[in-house]
Amino acid sequence: ALTGRRAGPPTPTPAAARTIAARQMREKLTRALDRYLRDRPGQLSLSIRDQATGFTFTYRPTTRTVTASIVKVDILIALLLKAQREDRHLTATERALATQMIEFSDNNAANELWYAAGGSAGLTAANEKLRLRSTSPGPGGVWGATTTSAADQIRILHALTSAHSPLSANNRRYIL
Repeated sequence: ALTGRRAGPPTPTPAAARTIAARQMREKLTRALDRYLRDRPGQLSLSIRDQATGFTFTYRPTTRTVTASIVKVDILIALLLKAQREDRHLTATERALATQMIEFSDNNAANELWYAAGGSAGLTAANEKLRLRSTSPGPGGVWGATTTSAADQIRILHALTSAHSPLSANNRRYIL
């Protein structure tokens, strides 16, 4: 039955309102970064993930950069995932090398752990488990030439802090 009253515009659901607000925030952030970077040299890509609200934002998502030493965390994750598959802990030697690699950015230790983790194939397998979409091992097995995106680096951080990680709780604590 019609009452003669016109219905007003539909009221968005709370979820739809959050989606609209998030989209508007992403657009605002993109415009502000575009303005700021317009006359500056170089390139920038960044990614944000608010774990409390679930808000995500990636600026220039297709930009890939060479990882250099930040890949050392990924190498350690690959080694730990391999050890988990083998149902074992890291050896004393692996732990000592991991300490050198992470705390002192030791490239020789990284070389040894790169091969212990399975090299390019091991890193690729680990990155598939981590659901990294745009991280590729360096050509010719050169781990420092690995390329990645800001969003994939956020995914690595999430894997280190989330109970929904392929890494066990003990291995997450160890890396952190």
